[in-house]
Amino acid sequence: MQIKIRNFGPIKAFDFDLKKDLVMIFGKNNIGKSYGIYVVYLLVKTLLKSHDKQAFLADFQDAFYATFESIDNITNRFSKKPMSLSLCSDVAELRIEVKDKQLVLTNASLLTKIRLELDTQQQVYYLPAARFGIYQALSAFSAIFAELSKSRNILRQKVEIPALTDPVSDYFLGLSNLKINDIKVDKQILSLVEEIEQYILKGEVIFNPELNKFFYKPSQTDLCLNFSLTSSMVSELFPLVAYLKYIVANSPSIIFIEEPEAHLHPEAQVQLIEILVKLVKVARVKLVVACHSDSMFDKMSNLIIGGKIDIASTGAIVFEEAGEGSLAKPLAIDELGIDDENFLETAQELYNEKLELVENLNEAT
Repeated sequence: MQIKIRNFGPIKAFDFDLKKDLVMIFGKNNIGKSYGIYVVYLLVKTLLKSHDKQAFLADFQDAFYATFESIDNITNRFSKKPMSLSLCSDVAELRIEVKDKQLVLTNASLLTKIRLELDTQQQVYYLPAARFGIYQALSAFSAIFAELSKSRNILRQKVEIPALTDPVSDYFLGLSNLKINDIKVDKQILSLVEEIEQYILKGEVIFNPELNKFFYKPSQTDLCLNFSLTSSMVSELFPLVAYLKYIVANSPSIIFIEEPEAHLHPEAQVQLIEILVKLVKVARVKLVVACHSDSMFDKMSNLIIGGKIDIASTGAIVFEEAGEGSLAKPLAIDELGIDDENFLETAQELYNEKLELVENLNEAT
């Protein structure tokens, strides 16, 4: 099944294939990658949750407005054309369009056929960029609000609560509402978590159910640290490890991850993408990853050449600037890896600049 996004904010066109097990999305900043995967996440989440057309539209509207606030925010920024979303299977196409500034469902009777294309036992998760900062800030805000709630006089005054996008809200609630009795250990996933902890984090992510808090235990020490006292690499990777270790159960799952490379040295980035590829291969997990890392890109390409990644179930997409918004362009993948239409130009420019500078130095001497 494909999700087709047209004229959505900064995006002119983005087609996403839900049949792929691993999708890597690249592109410059502020070009629409987050907008695109937000929409894909919301549609998948709503499809898995809603069983009839009325519930589907109502649930999608709730998630949509919580994330984008208004129809005006998602009209094509350049052409002003109205957005449209399509869920396309081999036998049906369900469309969400804008009419009179309202979201309208077209071919709603086909919802059942569309849902048959999905494994309805799937769980869907979203890990946003700046994961630790979001978790730390919202955790602090929750504690402050709990204290405020003790005073009715304070609550009689208007309290402004920051608006959260639906994916960010889901992410925070997943970590903050963890119950120890709900944890279902998946041995295959845990073995890969241990690789992240051993080779990248050099320590364990631990959940304390009594305090409802996560801690970091460095290897070969008796320390148990708050993540605010750890390196940026450890704190930024902790939410991913926590989700895999305590939340992603032994059931089919789709995990969206923004910028997994954040605060990681290139060596750690390479190690992480190798482990994530194993996650797709040995567990029932689909991954959608948006990143800016040339190290991850090159390693993924090498894994394809080495036969470690199934080409048919893998996708690579680059967002490129075009007239009337960005276009999401599929990158060619074959036994020689992935065509580089994202990082190669910058690398070539730097190399040419270096040659010119060296030539100038030689002329000066």
